[in-house]
Amino acid sequence: MRIRIRIRLLASAALMLVGGVGQAQPAAQTGTAVTLEEIIVTAERRTTSLQDTPVAVTAIKADQLQSRGVQTVRGLENLVPGLSVGSQTNGPGANSATFWIRGLGQLRAGNGSEPSVPLYIDDFYYPGIAGNVLRAMDIEQVEVLRGPQGTLFGRNSTGGAVRYQTRQPGPDLGGFLEGTYGSYDRTDLVGALNIPLDDNLAVRLSGASMKTDGYVKHVADDEKGGSSKNKLFRIQVRYQPVDALTLNLSYEEADSFSQGSTAYIPVISPTGTLAARWNARPGNLPRFDQSLVSRCTYCNNGGLIIEDFDDAEASHLHFTGEWEVNDHLVLKLLSGRSVIDDEWSNDIDGTPAGGRQYSSSRVEAYSHELQAQGDIGDRLNYVAGIYYYDENFNATSGQLAPNAAGLITESRSSYDNSRESISAYTNITFSINDRLKATGGLRVGEEKIRINTRNILPATGASDAGSLKETMTLPLARLQYDWGDNVMTYLSVSRGARAGGFNIVPANADAIGFNSEDVTSYEGGARMAFLNRRMTVNPTVFYTDYNSMQINRQYTPPPPAPPSPTSILENAGKAHIYGVELESSTAVTNNLRLMLSGAFMKGAFDELNPQAGVKLDSPLPRLPRWFYSMGAMYDIDHASGGVTTINLDYAWRSAQYGSASDVDAVRIAPYGLLNGQIEHAFPNGQWKLAVFATNLADRKYLTGGLNLLSLVGVQRFDMGRPREIGIRLRSAY
Repeated sequence: MRIRIRIRLLASAALMLVGGVGQAQPAAQTGTAVTLEEIIVTAERRTTSLQDTPVAVTAIKADQLQSRGVQTVRGLENLVPGLSVGSQTNGPGANSATFWIRGLGQLRAGNGSEPSVPLYIDDFYYPGIAGNVLRAMDIEQVEVLRGPQGTLFGRNSTGGAVRYQTRQPGPDLGGFLEGTYGSYDRTDLVGALNIPLDDNLAVRLSGASMKTDGYVKHVADDEKGGSSKNKLFRIQVRYQPVDALTLNLSYEEADSFSQGSTAYIPVISPTGTLAARWNARPGNLPRFDQSLVSRCTYCNNGGLIIEDFDDAEASHLHFTGEWEVNDHLVLKLLSGRSVIDDEWSNDIDGTPAGGRQYSSSRVEAYSHELQAQGDIGDRLNYVAGIYYYDENFNATSGQLAPNAAGLITESRSSYDNSRESISAYTNITFSINDRLKATGGLRVGEEKIRINTRNILPATGASDAGSLKETMTLPLARLQYDWGDNVMTYLSVSRGARAGGFNIVPANADAIGFNSEDVTSYEGGARMAFLNRRMTVNPTVFYTDYNSMQINRQYTPPPPAPPSPTSILENAGKAHIYGVELESSTAVTNNLRLMLSGAFMKGAFDELNPQAGVKLDSPLPRLPRWFYSMGAMYDIDHASGGVTTINLDYAWRSAQYGSASDVDAVRIAPYGLLNGQIEHAFPNGQWKLAVFATNLADRKYLTGGLNLLSLVGVQRFDMGRPREIGIRLRSAY
């Protein structure tokens, strides 16, 4: 059955793509000068037009991010088909977001797992998700790649990759200063200054300070959860001693702080393990019962005695050297160091009763990559590289929860987790003729993971250790055919892998391991332009075989640790996922642009290990069946030379489930979000003034959740942000 589905998808794709050839020809006869702006991407580690790139990639420029309502990294899911961005229930707070692409992702970070969809900043892997703030980054463009990555990028992945490209130092003196004020006392100040010191040396300084108040009321102490404060500073230096050699050095520091839970608690069960033990305390108040459920959508009874915050401090030092040896060979060296300190405390149940989890951790990571790009003759292009990555994760974590006698007890453990990876990759494209290209890629690598754990409370001394060594061989094959100037189609098969590791379990010193997972992805797509390139239509179909999949399940640490909700990763079995994606843009006139994207996705488990906490008919996590996004942008030209631009965007997704485990999975209801902006650019181009709104219809929606009724006694959801209105003033100089 699965083979037939795969064949039908690829066959229908081929028919659809070939059928588009006949439609492309009349567009060239319209004679209009209206065209879409060409989108340039670096998804294949070289500069290409999006319409000539045989990869499923969405590219969004910085001004489009603002105009289409993307205020933080989570807003990307409203523009990218197949992308879901979740929150971390029972983990680090509002500073964290987890990416899922085509149903492949990471439920939690800081638990010993690797991301299925890693984040890159200027081609450097970001080790973790704490403090991954988007709008402060002085971004040039964001690219979201869908499908396995491994023959081009530093770290291999199964789901895809999110790539930030920052603005680089340039030859002209200039910069910008931007201030924003909005709902919930949102106050942002962002700026950058580019300073050319001479003809071959330039410096760029950028910084940001951003804050916003919370939006979920804590009844117990009248505070509001969901507030955040973010600060960032970056310095970049570009030195070009000769035309063929470019040296880039950058350093940045970022501080991201969030406070207060955004939990919505609709149901409480006094028979849950933690609830029953809390209620066993003589004369204990408040009782853990239905009186503590949320009385409104944006309120809960948390606070009072439970701290709830996440404080992440990160620093990144990156060096890139690029040497154009000759017209046919470019060598590139990338070396970087990242340090992320993260401290968080989490109210387990979202009420004044119950317990608390906490953690203090440091990630220190080094990466080195040597890359060669070039061509041999007129027909062969290649990328090849060697990549080394070394990461150390140190943490002390614990929990406070009632024991069997109802007494609050504390347990605490420490962890030293190291990960070392070395790999080599290559990607070669050969032009068989003027229209047909064949690409072959291969990545081979080795991953070593070690862990040492130690109990601190209640019994000091108990410890455990473990080690894991894995090798990976990840091939890629692709055929690309250019039917003319306006239509390109491709078919590809690729393999990706996510490394195994050891679970980081609060208050438990056991080294619980899990193995790597791998996916094989079959993909077909077309990149088509019509009406003299006034319209682009880019469909993609895919089928993914998912093996040894890592899923989370609830886990209760053994005595003497008190029972408290946590989760561990384990290899559950096999699954398959398939779907169709579409992205399209149309220049109706010189002033009116329309954007449309959508996705249909479906998947199921095929085989399960006996201990897996799911059934064959259980839903896969973060896999909404339907998604669509519609946008319109209209420019009003004024006689004075100014331009007013009106943007309106709407995105809708069907229901999805927050996790894979049957015991803790909750259904996240379908929802749609409407964003809008009106921006006026003054005649000299120096000043821009904008009024914007996100969630314009004030839709109440969920970003994540867990069913903790049996272990804790609550069902909790994470609320999305309500309607927010703001004003932004930008000055370029």
